[in-house]
Amino acid sequence: EFDFENGVAVGNDYVTIALFKGKPSPETIDHMSFHLPNMAMLRKALAHLKSIGADIEDPGDEIGPEAPGSENMGLWFHDPDGYRWELSVLGGK
Repeated sequence: EFDFENGVAVGNDYVTIALFKGKPSPETIDHMSFHLPNMAMLRKALAHLKSIGADIEDPGDEIGPEAPGSENMGLWFHDPDGYRWELSVLGGK
């Protein structure tokens, strides 16, 4: 993690994500997605999101296929700036 004049960056040996100060613009990105290792982690993430009052899509049926016919299971939510996030498990296992 490191700060710079207009934001902050976090990462590891494989990826760095830089976040810049400014007005959010959810129209520029459809959504951001992260794969979790298993369904237990996805359910744990869902419980956490509910506990903080996150704007989760499909209330009551939050975890479902990524797309019609997909074996991958996921959930979608919106952060306070309006960006859409996806958490999913490949193969739904």
